[in-house]
Amino acid sequence: VLNDNVRFYGDENNKIEINGPLTFVNNTNQSVQFNNKEGSDHFDGLYLNNQNLDYILDNVSFRNTGFHNSSMSLTIQGNSEFISCDTIQSDNGDVIISNSEFISCDIINCTNGSQLINNSQFLSSTQITSDGGNLTILNSEFTDCNLIKFYNEEVIISNNSFGKTGIYLENHSGDSESEVLINNNFFSNTDEPSVTAIELYGYPNFNLHDNSISSGYINGIVLSYCGIGSLEYQKVWNNFISGCAVAGIHNYSSNLIIQNNHIYNNMYGIRLHGTSSLALRGNPNAYFNTQTQEIHDNFCYEVYAAKNSFPAVFNYNVIQDEDNMGNPTDPIIYHATESATPDITHNIAHNCWGTNFSSESDLF
Repeated sequence: VLNDNVRFYGDENNKIEINGPLTFVNNTNQSVQFNNKEGSDHFDGLYLNNQNLDYILDNVSFRNTGFHNSSMSLTIQGNSEFISCDTIQSDNGDVIISNSEFISCDIINCTNGSQLINNSQFLSSTQITSDGGNLTILNSEFTDCNLIKFYNEEVIISNNSFGKTGIYLENHSGDSESEVLINNNFFSNTDEPSVTAIELYGYPNFNLHDNSISSGYINGIVLSYCGIGSLEYQKVWNNFISGCAVAGIHNYSSNLIIQNNHIYNNMYGIRLHGTSSLALRGNPNAYFNTQTQEIHDNFCYEVYAAKNSFPAVFNYNVIQDEDNMGNPTDPIIYHATESATPDITHNIAHNCWGTNFSSESDLF
């Protein structure tokens, strides 16, 4: 049992190993602290070794200290803080992080259990890598974390704020029912573009909606080899994406529906590569531009499609760029066929093209 305001100090040659139960008593809101001792850069820290026990870290403070967890389940809560901790690792069981703060840390979760992060802050170059079971992130803030990497089977990321931070998700499970839900998140970056806001690789099912991505990212959303799933959703819809250095949405060899998004002021609106099966569609009942899919005022093409990636469904979109230069360098839609007279035609009649549209100069 550790009472409030207990303090531990050590260096890289010291560690505390717990093989039995451990209880933190939080009566006065003064945290139990683990710190590097004076003259040392790092305390090797706390090791929870019993794989058959559950541990709860309540109102604890780690500074320049490592933390290693192998328990059946771990909960970090109660305004706990981790500052300048170069190794925070959990390699077994379920992990719950709530109402806690991480500053300049390196967090690695490699577990077959579930992981839940709720109402927490990750700041100042904190790096996160998660591999294993299911992952849920809710109501949290990520600032100046560069790129967070997830290799989980089932993922939910909702109602979070990402500043100067992108997320990369790669599916390692091979399960055709693996699914990602990313919704109601806010992404912004005031630095030079260095990462993509949301990137998915190999997920058969995904539902990306109602996210706001503005300024300073290389791409807004990137999908590669996604959408070969058995569930209902392979969809990107109702996202606001602007200010990206390359593309608002970049798709490579994925199957999906792109619907009712608002994509503007990027270098390219949408780029479609590889071999894909997709629909690019808006709202047939819209009265105003804002009620349907808008792809407008991007610096180069609004839509670029490689030979085998032109949308099979292309309707009810607002596709506009009143100051584009036209063919051959700046059309609104560019289909990169290998022949000057391609043998495939596409129906793109039911779209809104703007007042200065000319099929001869704006379609290539």
